[in-house]
Amino acid sequence: MGLGARKGISPEVVRQAIDRALQAAGRSLEEVRWVATMAGKADEPGIVAACALLGLPLRFFSRERIACFKGSYQRSGFVKQKIGVEGVCEPCVLLSGRDMELILPKTAFQGVTVAVGEESST
Repeated sequence: MGLGARKGISPEVVRQAIDRALQAAGRSLEEVRWVATMAGKADEPGIVAACALLGLPLRFFSRERIACFKGSYQRSGFVKQKIGVEGVCEPCVLLSGRDMELILPKTAFQGVTVAVGEESST
């Protein structure tokens, strides 16, 4: 799962966004291996607390690694202007495993964006 969020987001809103994304993807919390996000979110209390509460390990990617990712994902000029990369949740989930496929593209919920992916079976 890839996750992005605005600064100061509450753990409850992050948890609700994760729940909604998993429901939309037809997946359960037990199927989530980890949550991937940008390294700049490593000290974001809402993300850290929500993932700890749900028992989901966090995995972080540097801004440089995300910026260099050439895969196909929804790019945003607004996000690029704000944080220096064209996306967070989709590139992070696509970077987080081997031959990843999006099964739920970026979905937004009250300041949180979530994308769900899985490793290709081929």
